[in-house]
Amino acid sequence: MTLVLPNLPEKQRGQVLTTIAVTNRIDLVMAERGFIAAEEVRSVTLDNVVLDTGATLLSLPAPIISQ
Repeated sequence: MTLVLPNLPEKQRGQVLTTIAVTNRIDLVMAERGFIAAEEVRSVTLDNVVLDTGATLLSLPAPIISQ
């Protein structure tokens, strides 16, 4: 999918939008070891996330992090 920037025709680049699931790794390990129920693992699915194929880190909005 390509995101079109109507006011910046010289800056047009292909951008990839995707859906990702972000899961709290500590919760996941605690559930695997039986300390918490699987239903208690915190996870969120995000739609229309811009994917940077050269990125090595993940940046999330503060409200998502606090969930």
